Amino acid sequence: MERFANLLVSVVGDPTDPVALQRGVELARRVSARLTLIDVVEDPPWYVRLVVPESDRLLAAEMQSRGERLASLAASVRDSVAEITTEVLRGRADLETVRQVLRGGHDLVIKRADAADSGLFVTADMRLLRNCPCPVWLLRPTPRSRLFTRILAAVDPTREDWDPPAAARRDALNRKILDLATALAAWEPAELHVIHAWEPFGEGLCRRWGLGSDEVISEIIERMHAEAGRALEQTVAPYLDQIGPAQLHLVRGDPGQVIPRFAAEEHVDLIVMGTVARTGIAGLIIGNTAETILQRVTCSVLAVKPDGFVSPVTLESQGEPPRSNPLAPSRQTSAGSS
Repeated sequence: MERFANLLVSVVGDPTDPVALQRGVELARRVSARLTLIDVVEDPPWYVRLVVPESDRLLAAEMQSRGERLASLAASVRDSVAEITTEVLRGRADLETVRQVLRGGHDLVIKRADAADSGLFVTADMRLLRNCPCPVWLLRPTPRSRLFTRILAAVDPTREDWDPPAAARRDALNRKILDLATALAAWEPAELHVIHAWEPFGEGLCRRWGLGSDEVISEIIERMHAEAGRALEQTVAPYLDQIGPAQLHLVRGDPGQVIPRFAAEEHVDLIVMGTVARTGIAGLIIGNTAETILQRVTCSVLAVKPDGFVSPVTLESQGEPPRSNPLAPSRQTSAGSS
């Protein structure tokens, strides 16, 4: 967790008793990190400006009110963090959050998840997960006093000896996931589990076309299983003293199905996982498997990007400054003891 030095906490969708701020302050205090607190006011649709002559004034008043609230929240925790600043932004929440990350060089975003009626992540949070270049921690409310008691790290240790650069990128991403998961488990403390879902490639095709006896096909599948197990053990070897072999889970099946099912059955509070496609296809911002998992879990998620990921979101064109209200107290700094 010491790798985080510049946290961004969003209170968008977290109007009362903001859980994201609480977790951000706890983490900032532990690692002596700077903390920026943001809220985003969405611009009204164009037709509102046509029928409501005072829409600009109302928008300015709303931004002023949000700025005052942020200032109050910052004041309430200033003795707990070394440095805290606030920003009120205008525009689409996920887009402006990513732009704030780019402007401020933030290394972690913490936000309360906006759940749909189904309990799944809403579109805005999914866009944030896709496009944010730094890790994103989406928090689900929990009835327990502790934020989480059971963490699940989802890794992909598949070996690609024929493509060394891809193997190196995957290894680095797995290390990121495990570094974060073990640090969080030690912080709470919490029980940590590691999962890898594997599928026997070509089984259905071989059986359909009779490409070998059942015994031969079963032997090949068993060898695939053994290779997947060895790859998982090799990946977690440096962390075994923090995990334990009993908490390694090699499960067979489609990761998009078996990982959410495992998380639900084992009452997982937080999943730490990567969010970019295995093949790194240009323009594919989030992998199909990761997208499926994220759309099926109902616990908190800490999503990690691989080294070298470049967000498709850019800062405002033509050198425009951040779209904040000049009338609002949108930036304040306070110092306190860590």
